[in-house]
Amino acid sequence: MNTRRIFHTARSLVVLGWLLGLSVLGQPVCSIDIGPDRTICEGGSVTLQGPPGYGSYLWSNGAATQDITVSTAGDHWCEVSYPSGNLVTNGNFSAGNTGFSSQYYYSPTSVQNEGYYTIGSNASWYHPQFQGTGTGNFLIANGGYGSWINNQHDVWCQTISCCPGQTYTLSFWARTLSNDLPARAVWTMDGVLAQWPDMTFPAYGAGWQQFNTSWTAGPGQTNVTACISMTSANGVGDDFGIDDISISGTVVLRDEVHVTVTPLPIVDLGADQTLCAGETLDLNATVPGGTYLWQDGSTDPILPVSTAGDYTVTVTAQNCSSTDQVSIAYDPLPFVNLGADTLLCDGSTLTLSAFSPGYGYLWQDGSSASSFTVNAPGTYWVEVTRNNCTARDSLVVGYKPMPAVFLGNDTAICADASLLLDATFPGATYLWQDGSTDPSLSVLSAGNYQVTVDLNGCSAQDAILVTEKPLPVIDLGPNLTVCPGASATFDATTAGATYLWSDGSSGATLTTDQPGNYSVQVTVNGCSASDAAALANFNLQTVDLGPDRTICAGETTTVGVS
Repeated sequence: MNTRRIFHTARSLVVLGWLLGLSVLGQPVCSIDIGPDRTICEGGSVTLQGPPGYGSYLWSNGAATQDITVSTAGDHWCEVSYPSGNLVTNGNFSAGNTGFSSQYYYSPTSVQNEGYYTIGSNASWYHPQFQGTGTGNFLIANGGYGSWINNQHDVWCQTISCCPGQTYTLSFWARTLSNDLPARAVWTMDGVLAQWPDMTFPAYGAGWQQFNTSWTAGPGQTNVTACISMTSANGVGDDFGIDDISISGTVVLRDEVHVTVTPLPIVDLGADQTLCAGETLDLNATVPGGTYLWQDGSTDPILPVSTAGDYTVTVTAQNCSSTDQVSIAYDPLPFVNLGADTLLCDGSTLTLSAFSPGYGYLWQDGSSASSFTVNAPGTYWVEVTRNNCTARDSLVVGYKPMPAVFLGNDTAICADASLLLDATFPGATYLWQDGSTDPSLSVLSAGNYQVTVDLNGCSAQDAILVTEKPLPVIDLGPNLTVCPGASATFDATTAGATYLWSDGSSGATLTTDQPGNYSVQVTVNGCSASDAAALANFNLQTVDLGPDRTICAGETTTVGVS
């Protein structure tokens, strides 16, 4: 008996001391709060904090720590438990006749009448036939039939605070105080039986016995009137003592939060890129409902890029952020320069060159050589590619007319002749081999003659070989004098020649008996020479040689003119 009572009291003190950290004495903690529902971003986590001060924790993921960190969506609950301690006030009656009610009548001095009770430590002090003690006060009652017929069933009642849905152990110790029939009792909670069959107290002399049953508070129930009610109606007996009334249990509390995982905005600026000088790139981070922050502080969804560097954007949607970065490099454009637009002279060509080692080429006609030969007017272009970067250049080629120049075929001139070489072309300038700049040149001697004719920078040349043909040599001799009536012959004979005499004749010779001046033009290979001679008659005188003479053979005679 003493051992039991000491242990029970010590346990109550331990429980009471622990509970003071959780609640006000007599007011159990019936709920916990692990915070509001949470929303986290995909890949993130949130720490759910259990309430402090509890001896044990159990989370929905099996963790037994006060706090847990979760990263998955769904319902997450925390369950804590604590010993409620004894919810009964003055359950060991150490404070006397306080804290409870009874349908029995209280008497501080005697319980010799049925239906009376008192509080004391020795039953024999209050009834001469009662025997029984405790280590401290206990409730001493005289039951019996009288109390039953007077409807005195509830020997002890107390309203306690409880937690809805929690299960409690209802306990008290009892003994029989007289050598008669023992009493029987039940627990009622708000007038409802908490257990059946009823409990029969131990026989007289058997000492104290503990009686236990369990009860679960209903939904929403935060207090209950607990009663120990007597169920016996014996004619004799039913005298009993009650002590260490206890209502206690392990309170299990749960709270739940819902964690929503918001997907991160999908932002992809693409792979790192190398662009060509002069190109721009629009980095697009558009996400429906998103806000944007680029490394330069701009907040548009699209960032135009024209310089090399690392570009970073943070996109926020539904309070969740994603970051992406892309590196942009620039390659220089290949150098290509076909030159300025130009005019060529008819008949000339121009070689356009775009050569650079390791480059690719595309000309306007689809060819792919490093050079292109122009021989017609038009627009010419080339695209030069290196490392996927392309530069283009073009030029316009026109053609200017060439001046026409023709000095004629090579020719021969007579030694005494001249030749006029004419290179005249409208608007042109001229340069002859002798440095003269007239449009024509008079040639007086054999040789090579050349002229360059320039029209707006376009030059044409021609040359001619001039040879000299000798003049025929003609000599009619001296003037002639003949006797009247006599004839004379003028001879102009020259090989291969043609002749034209002053009298119109065309023979090589001219025979005449007419005095006068005669000339001839002798032409050989187109070259002519002339000569002239005169024919005259002698002035005759009368001569008398005398008469005819006859002489003999071997004789001589003298004839004379006088």
